[in-house]
Amino acid sequence: MNPVRNHARASSRLEISISNGTSHPMGLEATCLPVGRAVSNGMKRYIEVSGSRRFQRRMEPLRRNVRRMLSLLRKGGSLKIFLVGSDVMRKNVLAFPAVLGFPDPDVPSPFLGEIYLNPDCIEEQDESLEYMALHGILHLLGYDHTRTHDRIRMERKERTVLKQLEKKGA
Repeated sequence: MNPVRNHARASSRLEISISNGTSHPMGLEATCLPVGRAVSNGMKRYIEVSGSRRFQRRMEPLRRNVRRMLSLLRKGGSLKIFLVGSDVMRKNVLAFPAVLGFPDPDVPSPFLGEIYLNPDCIEEQDESLEYMALHGILHLLGYDHTRTHDRIRMERKERTVLKQLEKKGA
């Protein structure tokens, strides 16, 4: 696999890494392993997917789909995604937007935040990992579902992006 692909129409890089291996503050196994670079929509993006070894086979497809999601949303920035089991988290998804003015030295800026996904819980609830990743991304971008009109707006955006992903063969 060639980790570098050039695209003539875009003007910046998309940096992606999948992580697996060393310790994380929440007990996750995480090591940065760069797996690909590409150019997309002229916006710099860095996506890191980490998690325990038992979720390793899901990391690359998730990373690839998250890259497509950010491209469809026309958003740049850095993002960390952690795949955790029910022993670490009981919810399906948690999203933590970056604190303004608090840089993450491990990733290029602007840092959007972190998303924690529990594939066990997601499967139990008959949801998809990609849908919940998109849900988390939208929370990082300021979408919410506390009020009815906000929920409708967020669900509409989720349907639009997922439909576009399906068209592109996600």
